[in-house]
Parts: sequence; C-alpha cells; structure tokens
Amino acid sequence: ATFSASGVISSVSDETWKIKDGVPVDPDAMLKKLDPGYWYYNDEKKETFGVDRQLGFYAQNVNAAIGPEAEPTPETVISKAEDGTDIVTTKPWGYYDRSVLAVTVMSLQKALATIESLTARIEALEAK
Repeated sequence: ATFSASGVISSVSDETWKIKDGVPVDPDAMLKKLDPGYWYYNDEKKETFGVDRQLGFYAQNVNAAIGPEAEPTPETVISKAEDGTDIVTTKPWGYYDRSVLAVTVMSLQKALATIESLTARIEALEAK
C-alpha cells in the first residue's frame, strides 16, 4: 500500500509484480521498538514541507526497529558511467509506512490467535 502524507492508502501494488522472500521472524519485537511521536519540520525544511505538527515516525527509528532482522547488508545498485564502466553504490534498505503497517498487522494477527486460543481454553475450563 502507498500512503499519502495524511496516512490515506492511495494504491495497492499487484502481487504478480513481486517475489515474496520471507516474513519477519519476530514482528512483536519490531513493534515494541517503534517510537512514534509528534514532530514538525525544522527551520531549514519547513518552507518545503510545511509547518504543521504531525504524528508519525522518524525514518531512522523505523529502520532500526524493522531493518536489522531483514537483510543487514545494504542494497547494492549498479549503474553505468558515461564511459560504460560500472558504478557500484550501496544504500540502506527502505522501510516506510508500509513496513510499519505490515509489522503491526502481523503482530495483531499473532495477538488475535493468542486471544482465540485463550478464549477456547477458558471456555473449556468453565465447562468443567
């Protein structure tokens, strides 16, 4: 899903465009590391991005909370110089709102499964 600045889901990408290569091992731990908060842009950036106070995350926090379990090696990008030689650059993997949403959904799914299991156990105990 792609989100607007106000958090509205504006598009969903097609699964036929992607190759799924795994799932987070411990989404609960990732969720606990996320540190949402209120913020606004500093004097240098407010002209470009506005002065409104917002609630959200810092990219560095999302990367630290969600990134390490994924591939710790930076993404390698190879491009061509004008003379035809390869230019190899690396950049950190991207973690965005969709990463936060995915981890939250996985953690909630796990919590719901636990609630359902405990509810069944309680009902069984009460039936005795």
